[in-house]
Amino acid sequence: MKKAKVICKIFIMLMRNYAVDGFLLRFPLLFFQLGELSESEDALSEANILNNTDSEVWAYLSLVCLKTGRQLEAEQAYKYAMKVGFKLITTQQIL
Repeated sequence: MKKAKVICKIFIMLMRNYAVDGFLLRFPLLFFQLGELSESEDALSEANILNNTDSEVWAYLSLVCLKTGRQLEAEQAYKYAMKVGFKLITTQQIL
């Protein structure tokens, strides 16, 4: 999808110039939900450069790696997400 690549490039440009914490995950998650895993990974990688201690970024990188068949990288990203404070939520905690 060419539009997704253009949007990804715009996102990366914006993030380099106007990084806002609440904004770091919006586009990567949108790409992930649309199945644009390459663009999602690019945007997550850029968000990670801006803040490499954001546990949600690491957790989503882990999911992208899983969906693209990269088990070892997924495990490494998951472990780092846990190390920097990612908290798993159980269904009981939601209810």
